[in-house]
Amino acid sequence: MFILVQATEYVTSLESPLQRAAATGAELLLGVILLLGTTWIATASGRCRIFTPKESPSEGGPLSEPKPSLIPEDKRRDRREELRRISTKPKLAAAAERREREHKAGKLTAR
Repeated sequence: MFILVQATEYVTSLESPLQRAAATGAELLLGVILLLGTTWIATASGRCRIFTPKESPSEGGPLSEPKPSLIPEDKRRDRREELRRISTKPKLAAAAERREREHKAGKLTAR
């Protein structure tokens, strides 16, 4: 990084446009070499994998088959129906109470 900063300072101090263009090209080449070198060091050390194929999911991983439930299907279905019934009951009661209040206030419903 420090080498690249020093190269940039040198390039900006050049007077001739031709020398500045050549130095800019050399600076770009230096940047690419430093980037590739850093990538090679990171992958060669084994700390990170960039260019390797993806592995298949392991046993029990996020893409594995779902595990069977310990609760039988009929009991789960009954529980779902019960929860649905419990959640809709207050809504229906609240709607009836609101309709009754509006009726007492003289408002008519659309039904």
